[in-house]
Amino acid sequence: MLHFRKSPQYKAHYATLPPLGHQQISIKTYGNFVSQGNFSWEQVSPQTCLHLITEGSGTFVSQGHPYTAQKGTLFIFFKGDHIKYYDDAEQPWKYRWCSIVGPIIEVLRQCGIESHQPVHHLMDLDKVISALDALEFSCKNDVPDPHLGNVALHRILHQLNNPHPNLLDKAQKAKELIDSSTYDVPSVQEISDSLSIDRSTLFRSFKKKYGLSVKQYLDQRRLNKAASLLQVSNENISSIALSCGYHDPLYFSRAFRKHFSTSPRGYREQSQSKPTKQPFP
Repeated sequence: MLHFRKSPQYKAHYATLPPLGHQQISIKTYGNFVSQGNFSWEQVSPQTCLHLITEGSGTFVSQGHPYTAQKGTLFIFFKGDHIKYYDDAEQPWKYRWCSIVGPIIEVLRQCGIESHQPVHHLMDLDKVISALDALEFSCKNDVPDPHLGNVALHRILHQLNNPHPNLLDKAQKAKELIDSSTYDVPSVQEISDSLSIDRSTLFRSFKKKYGLSVKQYLDQRRLNKAASLLQVSNENISSIALSCGYHDPLYFSRAFRKHFSTSPRGYREQSQSKPTKQPFP
C-alpha cells in the first residue's frame, strides 16, 4: 500500500513490497522524496538502504565524515551507521531510496564496496530511473511489483560492479600518476583531485581494474621505494620514511616489516652483507 506524507520540508511517498523468493536480495521498501528546501534529517540507520540523488545537491555525513552529493550520487546507509543529511537550500534535492533485504553486504563486498566507502556515482542514471519509475507506477496503483523492484536493484548493482569505461580510463591514469612519481608519491586525495573524481569512485574503479585499492598500490610503491633507498643510501631510516610519505617512523617500520618480513634496519643489514635483488620500483 502506498503512503503519502507532507511537511514544510518535503513531500514523499513510499511503498512496502511483498517478499520475493527465498534468501534473495530484493527491495523491501521504496520511496521518492522531493525536498522543498532546507531539508535536514538525522538517524541511526536501522537497515541497509540506498539513496539515489536525481536532482539538486546536498551533503551526507556518515560516521562523522561529510560527503558531497549531487545528481547521480548513490549513498549507501549501512545498518547501524549514524547518518545526517541535508540539502542545499538553493538547489533542493530529489532522491529515491530503498531498503534492502537479503545478503546485500556480501554482494556489495563483491563489488568492491565496504562500509568506509558509502558514496558512489552512477554514470547511466537514466537506466536506473526508468526502472524505478516503473516500480513507482506499480506502487501508485496499489499493486507494488517486487519483480520491478529487482529490475531496478539489478541495474544499480550492475553499475557498481561494472564501472563505466571512462572510470577505468581514470583508474589507468591514476596508476600512471603513481608510477611516474619518482620522488613525491601523491596521496589518494591528490590523485582524485587531479583526475576530478571522488575517492570512493576511484577506489571502486581502480580495484575493479587492478585487483587492489589505490591505497594498497600506493603503499606497495612507497615501501618498494624505501627498500631501494635502504640498499643504496646511508640516510637514516626516519628520513627515508619521510621521503616515502610516512610521517610516523613507527608506523613505517610496522608496514615495512609486514611487507618484507623484516625491519627496515634488518633489510639494510642484509642488503649490505650480500647482493640483494632490487625490488621493483
